[in-house]
Amino acid sequence: SPFEDAAVCAIDGFGDFVSTSTGLARSPIIAIQDRVFFPHSLGLLYLAVTQFLGFPKYGDELKVMGLAPYGEPAFVDTLRQLVHVDDDGQFRLDLSYFSHWSGGMTMTWADGEPEIGRVFTPKLEALLGPARRPQDAVDARHEAMAASLQRVYEEAAFTVLRALHARVRNPRLCLAGGCAMNSVANGKIRTETPFTDLYIQPAAGDNGTALGAALQVWHQNGGERRFRMIHSYWGPEFGDHAIAAAIDARSREVETGRCTRSRISSQEHLCEWTASRIAAGQVVGWFQGRMEWG
Repeated sequence: SPFEDAAVCAIDGFGDFVSTSTGLARSPIIAIQDRVFFPHSLGLLYLAVTQFLGFPKYGDELKVMGLAPYGEPAFVDTLRQLVHVDDDGQFRLDLSYFSHWSGGMTMTWADGEPEIGRVFTPKLEALLGPARRPQDAVDARHEAMAASLQRVYEEAAFTVLRALHARVRNPRLCLAGGCAMNSVANGKIRTETPFTDLYIQPAAGDNGTALGAALQVWHQNGGERRFRMIHSYWGPEFGDHAIAAAIDARSREVETGRCTRSRISSQEHLCEWTASRIAAGQVVGWFQGRMEWG
């Protein structure tokens, strides 16, 4: 982050049997003051309802976050039964609705993509009705549940952050963990908590562990704190030659007319061409610059 000192908070599924940790950072030193331990986790709360709504893929929580604005939060009181949050930022799940702590949480890897087993119990269906199958249509009931889940998550997360601020009295916050990818909640932090300055590392989930490990070793060996991650474009970049070579490798599709290739030299013409396609309801894929970290 660009801060010399800041409150720090990681909210995740769980790692090292910790789901949430809060504390204070000064220069390269992070002092963790409070933790919430497995099996209690806001990430697991969001995962369980995401699976219940028929989105089983790794990372589908983002789809449910995107679905939330389409619904009315009619199930907020119902979903509050799944988690109890104290004013000091500690929280606990009603474990009778969750199976990750008793039967184990299975995760398998197929072709590089993790697959997570079901983490909710039949009691959740008794509470909310039948779970949606992935092939079923999404209706207003599912939209309302997504909206309610987002509301309940925000209530819990903001309580954690307000308790953190009360302890450290620092206006700056560095947020990490998979739940830090909930951009809807992030956009409300300044209005719902006393924090005024916010930094979120762009690979705040598991993929940021590599960066954290490297920085940890750097500081352990006396390295100075000098890196500021002010953008996320740390991946590979491909120039015109590489792009042309990739198209030439699919020359058969160009020859048969399935794909056409042209070069626009004027940026003004390029922008006009692109805008006209979008205005006509077509889809434009824009490939430029370095890929994002993670």
